[in-house]
Amino acid sequence: MLLGSINVDTTYHVHRFPEPGETLQPATDKSSAPGGKGANQAVSHPSRSETYSLEWLARDSEGKFMRDALQEDHIDTTNVGNDPRHGTGTALVTLDENGQNDIMVYGGANQAMTKDVLSKSEEVMKKVDFLITQFKTPQTVALEAFKMAKANGVITVLNPAPANRKSCRSCWNTRTSLLLNETESALLTGIEITDDASLDQTAEYFCAKGVGVTLVTLGSGVGLLLN
Repeated sequence: MLLGSINVDTTYHVHRFPEPGETLQPATDKSSAPGGKGANQAVSHPSRSETYSLEWLARDSEGKFMRDALQEDHIDTTNVGNDPRHGTGTALVTLDENGQNDIMVYGGANQAMTKDVLSKSEEVMKKVDFLITQFKTPQTVALEAFKMAKANGVITVLNPAPANRKSCRSCWNTRTSLLLNETESALLTGIEITDDASLDQTAEYFCAKGVGVTLVTLGSGVGLLLN
C-alpha cells in the first residue's frame, strides 16, 4: 500500500533558461507525464503484487489523468480520495538542452490531505504486507497511517523526504524501515557520512531512536545499516 503524493509533471524543453523578466519562445517541446513520489513508488511494484493507493486527487482533468494512469499500471485506486477545494498536484519542469532543469511544484490536494483518506482503508490494511510513505503529504496523516499499520501487523517503510529536523520521529518504530539518502540522513542526525566510522555512528543513532532497518543511499554506492 502506498500513501503519498500525486503530481502531473509538465515539462517545457528550451535551449536555455530565461533571464529575470525575459520571455523565451518558442519552447522546442512540451510533454506531460504522471509523477509524484507516491505515484512513482506505486508503479514500481512487482508485476504480480497487489498494490493499493492511498492518495488524494481533485475532480479536475489532471486528477482524471492521474487516476487513469494508475489504473493502467494495475494500481487499485478504490481508496484514492477526492479533494473538493484544491487542484490535483502539479509540477512545472523547465529542461534546457544541457539537461539542467528547474522545477516548480504546486502541492494542491497532496498538501491538503487529511486523515479522512484513511477512513475506508481498514479492510485493505488487514491484507497488505507493507505500507510505504514519504513526507510529500502531511506528516499527521503518515503518523495515523503508521498507527493503523502497526495495529494490523503491517511492515512500514518511510522515505523521510523532504527531510528536516522536525520530521515526524513518531513514525519510527521497530517495524519501520527507513530509506533515505546521505543528505537527508545528515539533516536528521547531524552526522555527515564520510567513512565507515560515520556510517556506524549513523546506524547507532537510528537504532537508538527505535528504527528497525535503515538503508542510506550513498550516490554511486549503497550503505545498508541493519539495526
